[in-house]
Order: sequence, then C-alpha cells, then structure tokens
Amino acid sequence: MTVPLKGRTPNGGVKNPKPEPTTFTEALAAIKNLQRRAFVVSYVERPNATRAAKLAGYSQKTAYSQGQRLLKDVEVSSAIRLGQEETAMPASEVKSRTSEVARATLEDFFTFDQRQHRPMQLRPVSELLTELFSEIAFEERFVKRAEFLGKKERADHDKAQAARKREALRMELEMEDNPKAKRWAPGPPVIVEVERLDLAKARDLGVLHLLKSLKYTQHGPAIELQSQEHARDQLGKLHGLWRDEPDSQSPKPDGSPQPIPDDDRAERLQAVLDRAKATE
Repeated sequence: MTVPLKGRTPNGGVKNPKPEPTTFTEALAAIKNLQRRAFVVSYVERPNATRAAKLAGYSQKTAYSQGQRLLKDVEVSSAIRLGQEETAMPASEVKSRTSEVARATLEDFFTFDQRQHRPMQLRPVSELLTELFSEIAFEERFVKRAEFLGKKERADHDKAQAARKREALRMELEMEDNPKAKRWAPGPPVIVEVERLDLAKARDLGVLHLLKSLKYTQHGPAIELQSQEHARDQLGKLHGLWRDEPDSQSPKPDGSPQPIPDDDRAERLQAVLDRAKATE
C-alpha cells in the first residue's frame, strides 16, 4: 500500500489549491486567529501598526514589534490590501469631495438675523433734554396709577426717577454754558443684520465635513474652512488648466539649453557689453 505524498492525491496528482480570497470578508474569514483578525480590522480603519496591535490585545511593550511582524505576514497583508481597496474612496468621490471644498462658502455656516439697533449719534443736548422731560412726565403718570406696586418696586422707581431729574438738571446747566452743546447718544432705531453661527444649518446642508477648525474667542466664534485654494489648484491640474511655463535656466529633457527669449537675450547681451567696458 502506498501512502500519497502530502499535498497530492492517491493517484499522484496535485490537490486543487485553496482559492485566494477575493473580498475583505473572505480574507477575514480565512484568518482563524481572532487576535490577528482584530489587528487587520484596526489597521484598515487607521493604518498605524502599533495602534492596531494594541487594539488587538498585544501588550504595550510588544505592540510595535508585533505590528511590524504582522504586516509582513502574507495572509494578514493580503487581507489588509483587500480591506483598503474596498473601503478606499473611489476616484469619482475624490473629485466630488474636492469640488465641494472648492465651492465651500461661509454662508452655509451662518444665519443672519434681523435686530433692532440704535446707533450712536452726535445729537443736540436740547433734543436729548426734551426726550428726558417726556420720559420723566410719563413715569410720573405711571406711578400715580400703579397702585399695585409693592414697597420695594415703588422705592426702585423713585430712585430711577430721581436719577432722571438729576441728569435733566445737568443738561440744563450745560445748555446755559453752551446753548448749542451736543452729546453722543443713541439715535433712532434701525434694523440691522447680525450673523449667528448655525451648525444645525450646516449639518442639514451636509457641509460640516468642510469645516477645518472652530474655536470660540472673546470676540465670538473663529471658523476656518478647508483650503479652497488647494482644492482649486488640484482640480485645475486634474482638468489640465495650469500649464507650467518652461524655465529658461533649466535644460531641455535632452540636455540642451532652453532657447532664450528675445527680451532676455538683449538684456544679457547688454550686460556682457557693460562688463567688457568696465574691464577696459
């Protein structure tokens, strides 16, 4: 009785080789060791071998060496390659995302609210005094009818009214010294637009990924978008819009010098003549 050699059939033929995995799922299933499988998944998620080894359960001390060893393993490296191919962003999406960055606008991140505002104006004191007298008279009528006011509320009202009367006296004295006196004071109300950071709006528009950084300062939110200039430059190169002009100082691909433009030729010739005259 003959015993067939390992890897061969009894009649001497070679057994059918196990088919190579063609998908990431198949490649993971082929890795029987759960720790190695966990390394592959972590590495595909973020290609850092030491980090992936730690997440897979290898010790802090051996994570680096184990990670490097696993990357050289044929079964592991094949699974990583398939995983990266399946999860990688296709060319069409790369172009689309780059176009989104190039078209990004801050308008998508802000909402503009209308608010009432009284801008400061240089106004005649006589005009301000008239308004103040009207306010004092109104408050006098109010307090006479407001029998429902409590003791503290009435005391606060009297205190505020006294302050108004003191200010009116100061204005009267100011006008005695200068009838044309003016003061900076709030003018008539106007409607203005005030911007407000609106991340909910950006989320609904699907543009939060265009945000590069956001921090809050004493002056309000400081927001920075992904570089539009870089995105436009990449798209321009993709569409062949940017043509680099040949450098006259660098040689051609065959090693011969670049032709000198007529203007440069004249300048160089004049420079040679000037140096020649200087040495005479």
